[in-house]
Amino acid sequence: MINADFLKRSLIDPAGTARGLMSYHLAPLTLWSILAVVAICSTILVGVGSMILGSAPDTMAMMPFVVAIVLASSLVVLIFAIYLTGRSLGGQGRLDQTILLVAWWQGIGLVIQLFQTFVMVLLPPLSGIVTLAGFAWLLFALLHFVNVLHGFDSLLKSLGTVALGIIGFSFGIALFLTLIGVGFQGGSI
Repeated sequence: MINADFLKRSLIDPAGTARGLMSYHLAPLTLWSILAVVAICSTILVGVGSMILGSAPDTMAMMPFVVAIVLASSLVVLIFAIYLTGRSLGGQGRLDQTILLVAWWQGIGLVIQLFQTFVMVLLPPLSGIVTLAGFAWLLFALLHFVNVLHGFDSLLKSLGTVALGIIGFSFGIALFLTLIGVGFQGGSI
């Protein structure tokens, strides 16, 4: 069962958290539902943050569905990038484990993002430091999650998996955005 101690441990010991999460055997529909809930919560947090900070409120107010689709698609592409890249490098991770770990990682990322939003509102001079610390933790946790997921013996191999996965992720997102009609508009020089 997931409790406050497990949440606290997620921040302190991501490798141990990954091992704990991988012991759960959830149905595929449950895993995809968890991922959908995380994407919806991310969309809500982006919208609330935009309203609080006054940044791009028109975009979020007019297209929350598009934001949700892009966030969910990004998570799905990240899942497959980590899963397939890790497997191609000799990793042993399963797709169901990858879904759960990425959903949990994004969920903890939401907590960090919420904290960052509060800091931006209450203590704006510290927001840059908090944002960098949040990014560093997310990278640190992702490397440990990938290391445990695929049974690697080195964080460098996890870093290689993540780097190659990000390249694949970038191509996947670019392809998806092209398919839904979002393109880059260039001006004349």
